[in-house]
Amino acid sequence: MSTNKHRNHPVYCVPAEVWHKLYDLAFQIRKLEPWTFMEEDDIIGIRPAGAPEPYYAHVMGQRGELLAIGFYEGHSALRKFWELHYSLENAEKNIILLMDTPQLQLSFGDAKSVYPAEKQLIRELGFTPRGATAWPAFQSMRPGYVPWFLEPDEADMLSRVLAKHLELLTAAADDEWPEFSDLEQAYEVYVQSDSAPDEWTLEIVEPPQQMFTRYDLEVTTSLFEAVQNLPQSPFEVEIALVLAPFPVGPPDERARIPCLFAVVEPEAEFVLGVETLMATEGVEVMYAQIPEVFLDILERNQLRPARVYSDDPRLLGVLETPCEILGIEQILTDELIAATYFLNDLFGRLG
Repeated sequence: MSTNKHRNHPVYCVPAEVWHKLYDLAFQIRKLEPWTFMEEDDIIGIRPAGAPEPYYAHVMGQRGELLAIGFYEGHSALRKFWELHYSLENAEKNIILLMDTPQLQLSFGDAKSVYPAEKQLIRELGFTPRGATAWPAFQSMRPGYVPWFLEPDEADMLSRVLAKHLELLTAAADDEWPEFSDLEQAYEVYVQSDSAPDEWTLEIVEPPQQMFTRYDLEVTTSLFEAVQNLPQSPFEVEIALVLAPFPVGPPDERARIPCLFAVVEPEAEFVLGVETLMATEGVEVMYAQIPEVFLDILERNQLRPARVYSDDPRLLGVLETPCEILGIEQILTDELIAATYFLNDLFGRLG
């Protein structure tokens, strides 16, 4: 195979020496097998010089599933990780939340799970992985985007975080885990000196607690009044927010993941409206757009329904105030028959 075949691939934006360090660290971690001695709740923070908040490292693979280490970027990402960890919501809502959790990830799989350009790079660097879960892969996850390849600044940051994490994992393997590891709601965070890169200090950090998400909701007054002036109808509607199965963007760039917000009248299975929303500024910002979008759909259809059904408590949460004022009853349900049928049919038609 020609070594130039994949030269335009995004992985070649990162300098070879940075990749060599990352892959060398990755193969050492694979040999160490931290998922055999680390628990799921053994979270530790690492804040390299220049990072405003820690990267919280989480080792996965204890149940024999995906072998990986996720590095959650900052306190908010850590909070979302725990929300996902304890979530009882359906998979679709968890995917939307996962999409909003920024992280850098190292995973291990077979050769088929690695992109051809990555395979070529690994071999060019002199590594020869063999085995079912021997091939390392690096990913960058940002809110509203598909998982993507590391960009230069991310690769540099991860190389420093990963080096420190390997040191800590090695200590854990030798039963030399830090004495503070049993603290509740606080984490050991290793902080790199800005002036002396080889110096790290241990701090005990209690991330700020945020029990409720704050949505800054804005609804155009004229739109709200237009819906308020409509006669109350006996009709009911179902509302759903789902990820679209088709990323948007050029093939050589980080693609966005659209979300579709649908309003369907279930009796006649009539689709009142579908709008595309993006979460690239965060899921909270996307949800904050829902009241305006929902009321706009109602106004276009000249409908003020009696009831609105949803399987997403966050959707009902952002619509609570306008629905209360408009006299629209909210009902949380486990099943949206009409909306689900429409969305499945839509995605089937789109391939």
